[in-house]
Amino acid sequence: LPLLPHPEQPGADLLTPSIEQWGESNGPLFTAPHGVCLLRDEKPEHLPEDFTTYLARTWAASTGGSAITWPVAALALVTATDAPLPGARDPNYLLADESEQNSWVAALRRPDLRGMGSACMLFDVHGKRDDLPGDQDCDVGVGAIREHVGSMEADSVAQYCSAALERVLTPAGFSVDRRPRLQGAWRSVPRRTLTQSSVRLGYVCVQLELGYRLRRALGRDRALCMRVAG
Repeated sequence: LPLLPHPEQPGADLLTPSIEQWGESNGPLFTAPHGVCLLRDEKPEHLPEDFTTYLARTWAASTGGSAITWPVAALALVTATDAPLPGARDPNYLLADESEQNSWVAALRRPDLRGMGSACMLFDVHGKRDDLPGDQDCDVGVGAIREHVGSMEADSVAQYCSAALERVLTPAGFSVDRRPRLQGAWRSVPRRTLTQSSVRLGYVCVQLELGYRLRRALGRDRALCMRVAG
């Protein structure tokens, strides 16, 4: 992977996401909004989800797609201070009336990220704990599609993506959940996840929730990581 701009580069904007494109950029779009520690309104701070930024960038590079992640300057700051990114809003916990102005949602509107075919496919990469009862290693969440488009379309996307992931992950000792608890769509609070914002812009959105054991394996085993992307 190419290096991102150095954190000391003049004018580096900590709150504007980094957008990277590989090849002809006609592959999927991968996002990782929780690569840094973030504050949430009236909630505990949301800790970084390790490996998600790396996985989003790696999968985008290997598929000729695009990636939206926090800039390296932001990652460097939260690592050095062990504190939430100052002034940042969690792209996965936005109020409806602020979603349109959020820098991550604005990035999704870029015409060059909205090509033909699979370029309209968005995978939002997240991490979760390994010790949640009944949870599998990889959750395929299509709640945003179900909410905005319909159950038939959501089930079709979940089945296709889950089958592709199972072919790679099951032989490697990991499990996939097609109907997980975490669906990538807020229902109990008037908030929007990044996939809920994205589906309103015409993307076919899937939230991938990956347990730590799986994320670590993907980060260390490049061959397995590439097979997942393929």
